Amino acid sequence: MKSSLRFAHGRLYQISILILERIVSCGVIFALLTTTKLLFCFQLSAWEVKSGRLISSWARSVSPGFVWPEYPRPQFQRNNWLNLNGLWDYTITESYQVSIPSNYDGKILVPFCIESALSGVMESLLPQKTLWYHRKFNIPKEWKDKRVLLNFGAADWECTVYVNGRHLGKHQGGYDSFVFDITDALRPANPQEIVVSVKDPTDSSWQLRGKQSLRPAGCNYTACSGIWQTVWLEAVNDSFLTDIKIDPRVPDSSVFITVNARIVPEPMMVEITVFSNSIPIVFQTNIIGKELSKPVLDNLVEFFKAKLTWQSCKFYLKIENPRLWNVDDPFLYDLRLVLKNNRGEILDEVFSYFGMREIKLGQDAHGRARAYLNGKLLIIPGALDQGYWPDGIYTAPTDEALRFDIEAAKRLGLVAVRKHVKVEPQRWYYWADKLGLLVFQDMPSGNEGDPKTDLPRSHEAAVQCMHEKVTLVQQLYNHPSIICWIIFNEGWGQHDTLRYVDVFRTLDPSRLIDEASGFPWHGGGDVADHHGGLAPAEVNRIGITSEDGGWGLACPQNQWSDKPWTYRTYDPQTGNEIDGLKLNKIALLTDDSKRWFTRKMVMLFKSLWENSDKIGMTGVFYCQLVDVENECNGLLSYDRKIWKVDPDPIYKSARNDFKGNTLWLFPKSQSDISNWKYTTNQPSGNWISKDYDDSMWALGAAPFGAGLNGVKTEWHSSNIWLRVKFYLNEKPSNKPMLLIFHDEDVEVFINCILAFKEKGFLTGWDYVDISGEAAASLNTGTNSIAVHCSQSAGAQFIDVSLVSLIDQKTNVVDQIYRRNDPINQFINYTNALPFSYCEGQTDVRKELRDPCIIREGGTYYLVFTMWPFRGRDEKYMNTANNGSSPGIAIYSTTNFLDWRFERWLVKSSELPDDCPYKHRFWAPEIHKIHGKYFLIFTADNWLKKEYNPAGSWGSAGYAFVGVSDSILGPYTNITYINGAACDTSLFEDIDGKTYAIIPRYNIDIQEIDLSNINKKEVKLLGKPKTVVFATNRDAGIEADADYLEGPWLERINGKYWLFYAATHRNENYQDWLGYWTCAAVADSVLGPYKKIAGVKLFMGGHASVFKSLNGGDWFCFRNESKGPDHGLLCIQSFYVDAFSKIIFPGSD
Repeated sequence: MKSSLRFAHGRLYQISILILERIVSCGVIFALLTTTKLLFCFQLSAWEVKSGRLISSWARSVSPGFVWPEYPRPQFQRNNWLNLNGLWDYTITESYQVSIPSNYDGKILVPFCIESALSGVMESLLPQKTLWYHRKFNIPKEWKDKRVLLNFGAADWECTVYVNGRHLGKHQGGYDSFVFDITDALRPANPQEIVVSVKDPTDSSWQLRGKQSLRPAGCNYTACSGIWQTVWLEAVNDSFLTDIKIDPRVPDSSVFITVNARIVPEPMMVEITVFSNSIPIVFQTNIIGKELSKPVLDNLVEFFKAKLTWQSCKFYLKIENPRLWNVDDPFLYDLRLVLKNNRGEILDEVFSYFGMREIKLGQDAHGRARAYLNGKLLIIPGALDQGYWPDGIYTAPTDEALRFDIEAAKRLGLVAVRKHVKVEPQRWYYWADKLGLLVFQDMPSGNEGDPKTDLPRSHEAAVQCMHEKVTLVQQLYNHPSIICWIIFNEGWGQHDTLRYVDVFRTLDPSRLIDEASGFPWHGGGDVADHHGGLAPAEVNRIGITSEDGGWGLACPQNQWSDKPWTYRTYDPQTGNEIDGLKLNKIALLTDDSKRWFTRKMVMLFKSLWENSDKIGMTGVFYCQLVDVENECNGLLSYDRKIWKVDPDPIYKSARNDFKGNTLWLFPKSQSDISNWKYTTNQPSGNWISKDYDDSMWALGAAPFGAGLNGVKTEWHSSNIWLRVKFYLNEKPSNKPMLLIFHDEDVEVFINCILAFKEKGFLTGWDYVDISGEAAASLNTGTNSIAVHCSQSAGAQFIDVSLVSLIDQKTNVVDQIYRRNDPINQFINYTNALPFSYCEGQTDVRKELRDPCIIREGGTYYLVFTMWPFRGRDEKYMNTANNGSSPGIAIYSTTNFLDWRFERWLVKSSELPDDCPYKHRFWAPEIHKIHGKYFLIFTADNWLKKEYNPAGSWGSAGYAFVGVSDSILGPYTNITYINGAACDTSLFEDIDGKTYAIIPRYNIDIQEIDLSNINKKEVKLLGKPKTVVFATNRDAGIEADADYLEGPWLERINGKYWLFYAATHRNENYQDWLGYWTCAAVADSVLGPYKKIAGVKLFMGGHASVFKSLNGGDWFCFRNESKGPDHGLLCIQSFYVDAFSKIIFPGSD
């Protein structure tokens, strides 16, 4: 069967079930899914998560029948595959036992290591033991005459594989993937059997292991033994593609691709197609096996009788006007590779992707080495990321969990993470590629060398570790997110340092090379990598600090044990930093300590930007992103449920948002005269009052202090009180903040209202938020600031300025996300849309309705209802005048300020009079499903009784859907969905099934088949399931019985969130007050759904959900807070916490 073309960068999910066969003898269900031809095997045996020390919220989504269903290798993706994740038999024997066991101890859930809670076992594997796995499976009939490949994402450490009792081979290495061709070991009839044995010395030997330990403590953590990544089978022909190597070349707008294949000995054809936003832009063919001349074939085939040969071919592809990959626009081009024989038959088909990006070393004007991404100076605020999980150890519970860490880094404004002495599954790098996060990739560490002598400990250790590291570079080579290889860390197993640098340079000249993180340096590579302190640039090596900070706070309900530790922590008595390691202390997470931690992070990245200019420093990596076991210096708790910092100020500091955007409301003392009234004696009365008599106080210029540079007025006592009055010509239109440098404790009052209070001291000026009440008190005319600063020891300093930050025209969505606007401060940009809603009509009631936003890369696309107003005036409903809808248009923006009209997707004036969807359209939505774009909308026709039986306003609309390969259309084969109703929406679940969300005026969900839309055949499958019932009330929300509209289904944190619009009436049930958006939640797509009691999200109907570039969830809706006839386009950020509560940042 010829496979359908689709791209999802590894999101190749199960689409429609073709075969469902239960094999009782082995207790297995097989599902063959046709579009991707994925087979997913899962068992029905009992399993439960072990009661671990700490469990993440994603663990609830893990089940034996549906564990890591995603295709594991997004950059070399096939359609024919069988997922072997799930329950396997296991037993542990003495290491000297070499025969396959006849009995097993129980079940283990693959792909979780045996030490993990999610494995269902949670036992250690000691060096003198062997872990055995066993399972049965069936080879599908469709795979007859195919070769079958058995793939392991990773297994730690020495793995031996048997199929049907036949020994296939052994693999050593805990991080690289490996494959066996099991074709010749298969039985003629099912079932088949796999047995895998694993030995793991962990830290009792020299092997590469990262921070795994049999005795976890301090910076050493729980070991990971056995299978810890996906296991899967693939069906291929005798001739098949083996791998590809992708080399983007930004300077000449091209990409160089090497294709390798194992083929029968004859020349064959390889076709490559490059797609941009699903549109083919480059097509090229080449011969593979050119070297197979007649003399070669005579020797290889006729004489030697060889059956297969490894061959390679190269492609040079020109990309016109390439869209370069970067952290703010991580655009990916899709690839389709096809292998054909000389008869034109397709033998193999593989999908991949690449990003056009270049990382280079250069020198700045001062002769210092700097890093340049796509020719632009790169400054790197980052964090150390160790990739551990409390319930899965080395393996994240789900793909959604894996993605979360990258989204968290993006939310913090980080440009990069340092993946520390661990290599992740390929899907982690896929998410880094897709979401835009740079990666400094450590090689896993071991004890294979002596760092004092730079010699290996043994020949065996040197050969094995070199082989593993070379393999890892080759397997991760194509990921655009990786920009630097870190070969060694702090001398752990370090040997032959400069030889490794040469090997890595030969393997990959396209990336930076870091010979040793921290120490010991031998002078090689491109990076001078420090641990702690400043990192000045050298002439030929950039300066980074790859581990810094180490501030920690304890979260007793969200930590690994009752013995957390950290390097440095908060002292609640003084508000200052103390040595947590030396004093064996760690402060609890409180509002005060969270502010302290946030400030530390802000200052860390602020220092980076300052020292980038001063000493050419390139980057700093905070240690670390997430707590790991007892090491509690993470920005988030180990279970990822608790943010120990406020990400928004950190984002601003990491991205240097303040630079050049400051409006000074009260002068900056460094460049202007800032005079204050002050006293060092306790003032009497209400000294913070605007009208307080301070005529007897002294007058001095800020800053005030002693023992620090920049002091203009000496201050040596324990306390100082300051006052100043200033005049504003107008009330600040942007958010006011303080620019403050205090040593030590400080209180600041604006217009007699507490604006800011903090214990401890800063080491420089910093921007801080002020209270909302204080900000609101600023008015045109005279205002006042009063300050109290106290000092206990050491130097002392106080300086305060009032500023307003002016947002630049960058991505407004991300700016708002960082600003944490409260729920009642809706952001509307309707006025920026350059169009008249209804073709020349000037009626003020013509408003945008039912908005839907979909993002592709860095561009946001908007469709919406365009019709006059919510009313029943026949004048406007008559199709003879301009009151009819002009159609469906699509607009785009990259910043939510500047909008561009793209095209009409449906235009009424161009449709024939008998078109069933002419004249009036509403509720348009665009959904990307199975790699294609589907436009769904509601329409009716005032002239056709079969489509509008009532013939008047208010009659039921009909759902229509069309398809396109591009988000901008054209959308073809538009057809009526028989059985659907107005405001119908679409949703693709993680298993590939597609559902229609239908308001019939309760809300139903029903599976829908879109596979034959090109034949104008769209079918609803099975029976509808009513999931939300309208509430018949006398008044209030959902006042109209059986009248719910505008549904939107979204999967968030493993749950299904159904948002819908409900009518709102007053107490007399007479006046219609518009719509409210409400919510219901379920654990599965078909429910049961539970309405979120008392939740009225906002005044406005038909909300849709989209994700911003930084990964945040956003509502897009029509805000009716000014009345139903005065709606505006609004967007509002939100997230769902661990208790399934919708949180609007900045609100209560």
